Amino acid sequence: MTYNTRIYYLGYSMKFLLSLLLFTLILTADEYPKFFSKLGTPLFKADIAFQKLLNLDNMKKPAADYHEKVKKLLHLANFLKKDPMHLEMNRKRYIKELRNLQKEHDNVMKIVNAALVKSIDTDNFLSYSHIINTNLDALKSNEVIRKRIMAYYVSHRTRGVLEPLESTYASIKKDKRLYSYIKSHLPASTIIEKTFKIGGSVYKTLLSKNEDVAFIANDEHCFKVLDIEDLSAVSELGSYQFPSNRSSLINISVSSDFNYAYLSDLKNGFAIIDISQEHDPILKSNLSNMRPLASVHTQDNTINFIARKTSGLSIMDSSDEEEPRLLANYNHGLTLNNVVLDEKNFKLFLLHTKGLSIIDISIIGNPRKIKEYEIEGGAYDLVYSSKKDIYFLAIGEAGVHVLDISDD
Repeated sequence: MTYNTRIYYLGYSMKFLLSLLLFTLILTADEYPKFFSKLGTPLFKADIAFQKLLNLDNMKKPAADYHEKVKKLLHLANFLKKDPMHLEMNRKRYIKELRNLQKEHDNVMKIVNAALVKSIDTDNFLSYSHIINTNLDALKSNEVIRKRIMAYYVSHRTRGVLEPLESTYASIKKDKRLYSYIKSHLPASTIIEKTFKIGGSVYKTLLSKNEDVAFIANDEHCFKVLDIEDLSAVSELGSYQFPSNRSSLINISVSSDFNYAYLSDLKNGFAIIDISQEHDPILKSNLSNMRPLASVHTQDNTINFIARKTSGLSIMDSSDEEEPRLLANYNHGLTLNNVVLDEKNFKLFLLHTKGLSIIDISIIGNPRKIKEYEIEGGAYDLVYSSKKDIYFLAIGEAGVHVLDISDD
């Protein structure tokens, strides 16, 4: 063998070994081919996302066609691993097919972007979340779409945290162009990070007069008093649990002088506890023969109106905290959800499964219905705006009704 021939074979062998090494690395790396990965990997990942979005309008056929092209291209990539001798020729074919796939990808993304913008324009957070959670890289690379995505997200984040957007949300002020676009959509309030885990379910929270203490209706853990003066070190200040050690406390109200708390517990009934010493709540009385959902009281704390899970409304004289006594019951077949007092106008609003009833309580012992406002699905809460002289009525899935009740 001549010297030149040996050099030729040596060079050929080295080239073969390098090619073999290259494809061995490809074979043992991530699932997507490493060659031209900057272009290829996002296109291959997009296929997975597109398959999750087949429910979008006009999406099925383009997504199916795209999926077939991806399979063929991955098959070609796998062939390249097995045929390092024809690397150069197949590399050119591979890059050409990648560019064709990019065009297909862009066409499919037009459908996805249209669906995404529609979900934003129609305030369809469920559809919006479904698209975002596919974590499509192309959604982040399109500047116009990215701005629309984040503007909608920052103003609706309380409806659900979406992990693919959280890193952008956390550093949003660092991106001056994006922040300039979305800052008007940011909520006026700031959510403080959790500083205290109370355990169980919390149904109602009320604040003390100086707002350094919070009173909590804590379901099975009953009544708790929290020290919230330092929000970075919230701690339990006091608590009360019924002797049975079994509770279902779903509502509380606090007397105007902040000396007493009125408990509505589905398992233990209606109770009055002394909270004048916040660290040591003491039971004053307990009416265990009722299942209260909520209560309201007069400004002088002498009368309590108790909405019961069954048996409608009970009106109690609570001027003696240790011996409250029944003044009247009002039922008329109502299944109550809540009760709201308009003491100034001697009215009581009963919110129930049929809607809203307005009750005249000018004679405490003889409540009578003035008006009934029927609502399909029932009513749950009522708030009065003194500035606008109107009422906002919460009606579950149907939203809110705005009412003028000045004329019964």
